[in-house]
Amino acid sequence: MQAKGFNPFDGEYPEYASVPATSFRCENQRYSGYFADPETQCQVFHICLNSRNLGSFLCPNGTLFHQQFFVCDWWYNVRCEEAVSSYDLNSLIGDQDNPEAGGIFGTQLRNVDNTRRRTLDDVDEDDYDRDTDDDLALLNNDTHENE
Repeated sequence: MQAKGFNPFDGEYPEYASVPATSFRCENQRYSGYFADPETQCQVFHICLNSRNLGSFLCPNGTLFHQQFFVCDWWYNVRCEEAVSSYDLNSLIGDQDNPEAGGIFGTQLRNVDNTRRRTLDDVDEDDYDRDTDDDLALLNNDTHENE
């Protein structure tokens, strides 16, 4: 069902109000991942996992699903006719050994510092000077100026 509404781009992109039925089937896809649906001019995308459809989603009006970046993007940035030829990019999702995989999402993989952080169990009670009266005074917005 096509929505009837304001379209400042004079018909340059679809304006679906809900996800229409199409012939797209996850069981026909080689990989799990995100797939633009060319039958909707890429306003709809499907998420597939092990040949099962986890959901079909509608990009907001004015945007289409960009198969190269797996996001809804402005209609003028998307070449829907090239979407199917980019379906194989789904094979790179999660491939940390492939430098191209980081570029898909606009970020590069980086090493994370996994050095051990201190926990409360590591803290020695003698590390802190405990002055209960001063702590309570601070909590009560009370100062010792009048003492």
